[in-house]
Amino acid sequence: MPNSSEHRGRLGYLKLICAVLPAADSGFAFAGAFFRPGALLDESELWPNNRYPPVPLLIECAGLPKHEWESKRRAEDVYILWRYEQSEWVEIARSRGRHGSWAADLAPIAARILNSGKLPADLSLVVLRVCKTLDVELDYLDDAERLSLLGKLHDALSARLVLGGWVGVAPTVRSSADPLLSPTRPRRTPS
Repeated sequence: MPNSSEHRGRLGYLKLICAVLPAADSGFAFAGAFFRPGALLDESELWPNNRYPPVPLLIECAGLPKHEWESKRRAEDVYILWRYEQSEWVEIARSRGRHGSWAADLAPIAARILNSGKLPADLSLVVLRVCKTLDVELDYLDDAERLSLLGKLHDALSARLVLGGWVGVAPTVRSSADPLLSPTRPRRTPS
């Protein structure tokens, strides 16, 4: 198991994650089993029961970096999110914080990894079906109604993003060659 602490006498911990709870304001947002940093485990122990994911995830509290041990400023511990791949632990992300502020950084990443197996196999097909349905509805409308509908759809999608916790997340920029950005019907030219 990982042991990234530069201060071997400092208390630290590892937590094998089976779930991420919605309120990510402390380490309690991560449900799972605790281990001592550097513990030697049999690989089978990475799945204590069937609630644990096929690819194990781990949070490590690694304490303060060595250069800050004597610092007078407010110290922030280091927290590392690890994933077990091909018999070794790979660092996915890290954060620093006091009292649990770090959890807000790492919880969404851990949740996305844990939930990734639950997504539809090909989201592009879902997007294409939604766009085809939208195109059928848009064909019945004149230009002013089309603009009004698209504005309302923008607001409805934006509200869903906010409700889903996507506030402050930068969108992925897609290439104009991306088939998902191409309309499923020919564009109309203004007359």
